Amino acid sequence: SAFLFGDSLRGKGVWGMAGRAVYHQPAWKRLRKFVLVRDGYLCKIGLPGCRGAATAVDHIVELADGGPALDARNLQAACVTCNSGKANKRRPQRDRGEPLGSVRDW
Repeated sequence: SAFLFGDSLRGKGVWGMAGRAVYHQPAWKRLRKFVLVRDGYLCKIGLPGCRGAATAVDHIVELADGGPALDARNLQAACVTCNSGKANKRRPQRDRGEPLGSVRDW
């Protein structure tokens, strides 16, 4: 199932091939479209410089932090600026070993 596939990525180096593979799965492509439609193609992150119009889908709890890959409850529509900005902020925190904290703490 899609949820089990997402769970199978937990704790693995998702920036490697295993993590990127999820984005080539038909289940991801269907789920991505579902999330964009569900969220009205509007960015749900809203960082400074937000474009408003969502063309990407963001993992609220990133895969590298143990978030499920294919669970719509862990996904939100995002503009490219916010999606990249959120990831760029979280990556150094993770590298320093800082805990996740709030999923909205970006």
